[in-house]
This record gives sequence, structure tokens and C-alpha cells, in this order.
Amino acid sequence: MKKTLLSIALGACAVLNAQTPPQLENPGFEAWETIQVGGSSSTALEPVQWSGLKSSDDPSLAQLSPDGTLTQAVGRDGTGYSIRLETIYTLGVAANGGITNGRFHAPQNLNPEEGYIYTDSTDDKWHLRFSWRPDSLVGWYKYAPTGQDKGKCEVILHTGYGALPLYIQGVHDVAANRVGRARYDWTATTNGQWERFAVAFNYDDSRTPDFILAICTAGDSTISENGSAVWVDDLELVYNNLSVDTYDYNKDFTVYYDQDLVFVNMKSKSVETYPMEVIDMTGKVIATQKVNSNTTTRIQNLYNKGVYFCRINTGGKMITRKIVVR
Repeated sequence: MKKTLLSIALGACAVLNAQTPPQLENPGFEAWETIQVGGSSSTALEPVQWSGLKSSDDPSLAQLSPDGTLTQAVGRDGTGYSIRLETIYTLGVAANGGITNGRFHAPQNLNPEEGYIYTDSTDDKWHLRFSWRPDSLVGWYKYAPTGQDKGKCEVILHTGYGALPLYIQGVHDVAANRVGRARYDWTATTNGQWERFAVAFNYDDSRTPDFILAICTAGDSTISENGSAVWVDDLELVYNNLSVDTYDYNKDFTVYYDQDLVFVNMKSKSVETYPMEVIDMTGKVIATQKVNSNTTTRIQNLYNKGVYFCRINTGGKMITRKIVVR
């Protein structure tokens, strides 16, 4: 599974001659391939550009990994494909159903505390080069946990060598290589219904990443429960308009969250009134109002938790800021 990502230049109608922001490869899990398991005659089906336990870096353990931790399922709209992950108890441990665009490492001693996924920067098959800074991660899932189990979808942007978990005593410590992270935990049953999730990236610093590493799991890392299952489809990286601009206007335009209320403050040399839109993660305009510069304005009707974008038209320039309502 070749790991090459191309950014397509926008046409003349595009703003600022920016590049099209990239996505994870095969994010809808529509393309699948048959792989050999651990160099044996056994085969398994995996999404192109993704891998599961059957592709782990120890051939003998890859062959011992149980069938069913990663399977093909019907897409969320009833057509195409999605992935189904399930935690299955085997060899005295719970094999957490998972998928990554990197590679799984399972320790010979089968201690789940020492298992991890990683970016192999020396092998195109197990890494995805990535130098952008997306704003949010969105996708669709349905979850059927066992007991109080919880699964996750997590993406990190990193330099050099990257792995999850970032730190395992006596194995590795790559926390300093992380540039940013987005993680969403699925914690409760969706009763067989698909639900959309959205989570913002939090950045550790201003560095440009070298790679992107993603993972989805059915259970809670090392304490996952037998039988927990999750279906995942249509992952997407969302970009704030400012992420693709080659300039940064009006640093004095701020949006902040305080005591369950959202406020906007915009400074300028003179008092001006500007129209503002509040947009949700689907692109729907959920509120419009006027904002006066040099004053603090409360955003009306913004109570639901989620990621939103506040966009102001300054009469020639569109300025966008993100706000996360928790």
C-alpha cells in the first residue's frame, strides 16, 4: 500500500493560489486489498492504505491474531463499504480491534501495555507524509460496546518518528515529536444508528509536521472488553479558511469562551460595524449578527457543544476564527 500524498493546485478561481488541503488516504474505506499474513499462505482483507493486526510487524504474531478484529462492512448510507472493528479475546488477552495508517507492533510477551502503532519513516508502505495543519477531524461511527468499554479515533501530526502511545516505559518516548492531536472517544452505544463526530485539533507548537498517524479502535487500549465493536466510515480533515491563506489579517479579531458564553472582540482604529456568520462543522450558517469593533459582543444562540467558525466580512476580506464550545 503505497504512501504518497499529492496536493493539487487550485485553479485561477481559487483564492490566494493555495493548494487543495490534503486528506487521509482512502478515508471512506471504499478500496480493499488482499494481503498475505506474516509471510504465510494465509490471507486477509484490509482497506488500501490502512492496516490491522494481520499486518503487524512480527510475522508469527500476525498469524496468531484472531480473525474478525477488522472486517469489511456496508457503508453508512447503505452502499459502498465501511470498516467494522471488534475486540476478540485470544491467547489469554483481549486483541483490541483496530486500524491504522501506520503499523501495529505486538510484543512477543503479549503484554498489551507494550503494544503500539507507529510511523515507519523508512518504509513508504507504513507512513504518510503530511505537512499541513488541519483544524478538525470529522467522521461517522456506530458503537456497540461491552460494559463500560470505550473506543476512539485519534490522529497525531508529528515530526521524525511517531507512535501511539507516545510513551511506553523502556520502549520509547516520542512525545517531543508530536505537533498536534485530535482524539474522539466513543463511549456509549448508538443503538445501531450511525452518528457523526467532530473534534478539533489541539496543537503543541507552531512546527510543520512531517507525517500524519491515525488509529481507530473498538476498545479502551489495554483494558478493552471482549465483544466491543465499532463501525467507522467517511473520515475527513476539515480546514479553517485561514489554514490555507498565505497571509494573516487582523490579529486583533478574537473569539473566546467564558462561563458557558461565547464572545467576539475586534479592535480597529475606528468604530465599525461588521456582519458576522457563525457556521457549524457541516457548513450550515446557524447564526448571523452585527459586530461592532472596539467592543465585546456576545454571540447569540450558541449553546450546543461542538466546533464552530465565526466569519466576519470586513468589506473586502473574509476573516475566520474557530471556537470550541465544551
